[in-house]
Amino acid sequence: MQSQRKVPKASYNPQELASLLNDDEWSPTSLFPQPARLDRNEFPPKPQPYLDLIKKLSQKGHPDLKYLWSELSRQNGTLHAERSRAAVLEYSTTGTLSQQVPFSTSKNLEAHLGGMPSTSCNRLYILEDISANYVEAFGSQFSIEPSFWAEHLRTPDKETSKTAGIVTTLPSVRSFNASFSLMYPEYVIIDDAGKPMIRDITGLFANCNLYRKVALNRPGEFYNGVAKVNRRASFWSRESSDGTWSGK
Repeated sequence: MQSQRKVPKASYNPQELASLLNDDEWSPTSLFPQPARLDRNEFPPKPQPYLDLIKKLSQKGHPDLKYLWSELSRQNGTLHAERSRAAVLEYSTTGTLSQQVPFSTSKNLEAHLGGMPSTSCNRLYILEDISANYVEAFGSQFSIEPSFWAEHLRTPDKETSKTAGIVTTLPSVRSFNASFSLMYPEYVIIDDAGKPMIRDITGLFANCNLYRKVALNRPGEFYNGVAKVNRRASFWSRESSDGTWSGK
């Protein structure tokens, strides 16, 4: 599979997984085919101040945001920028669920965020995957520290990058009451009936914007049909002046 993202000073063939795994610029999405462009009539270009902030920070003093900016810029303006699924659960101040609203596109999410009623309630936003348009909407609305997204993006067993691997948590998100990220394993059955070559695969990744490797087996070990995927659950919250909160 040809890589569609050009990496400066790359000396490897993008199809050579072994070289990619040891390269400082590597990400599994560099192996994916380039996604189609978004319909400009439905999603016309517009300012993206939050993504611009991530870009500036990644270039000036925050190399830990390098992978995040690389991924967001890769998908920006394409179908992958709308790949997420999102919803909000609204709770009364007594803790009763009052309504739940799914968002089929980032435009629906932006309309909701721009027209939230002034009535007091607690809102829990649920987001699956990291997609540029959703990151822009949530980040701009709630002033989320970019390190929150950067930490959620990757779940490497071993970090090969010398410059972008360790995400430095900024002071405003060091309280576990406001933000945290938990990594956990998920075990799935992958039936290899009729596909004997699956036992020889060493590089298999989830088809999403996140960097999630599917571990089938290790060299010399027997594959029993169960694969392991390291996943993350991340939480961020902000308390309003009236005591209500918004979290995701």
